Amino acid sequence: HGKSLAPTINKFVTTFLPNQADSCGTCHQPIRAATLKPSHHPIPEGKVKCSDCHNPHGALSPSMVKQPTINDQCYSCHADKRGPYVFNHPPVEENCATCHNPHGSQNVRLLRVGNTVNEACTNCHAEKRGPFLWEHAPVRENCLNCHDAHGSINEKMLKVKQPLLCQQCHQT
Repeated sequence: HGKSLAPTINKFVTTFLPNQADSCGTCHQPIRAATLKPSHHPIPEGKVKCSDCHNPHGALSPSMVKQPTINDQCYSCHADKRGPYVFNHPPVEENCATCHNPHGSQNVRLLRVGNTVNEACTNCHAEKRGPFLWEHAPVRENCLNCHDAHGSINEKMLKVKQPLLCQQCHQT
């Protein structure tokens, strides 16, 4: 009886794949550093990969995003920020990266400027900074208590139409 014709089965061996951000980060060091800042997409954790947004083999834009524009790329995950809005926030229409650093930031919510949402808003809307003689506590606390920074169906980008917005806190 000669040699067995049955195939030999090798032990299952896994291969280690490095975190994609580590591979990309060898050349893109400033971007890799941004992903390690306190406010970031979960790139270091391996939940989001560079290739989820970027096409390393070529794309239509200089940032090499997969979608036609940076905003379209952001909306592919953040569809709730797309609208449609009757009242749009011009910086959002221009580019999400006007306010946010998609790779990471020292600031909350990936904001480019400000340790708080109010600091980010008043960076452009300085006339709203105060101090004012009569300050309304919810405004001082957070602009987003009343406004949607991305856009709204209501004037002044309010979350709810007036007087309903006021009546949410102030009952008669």
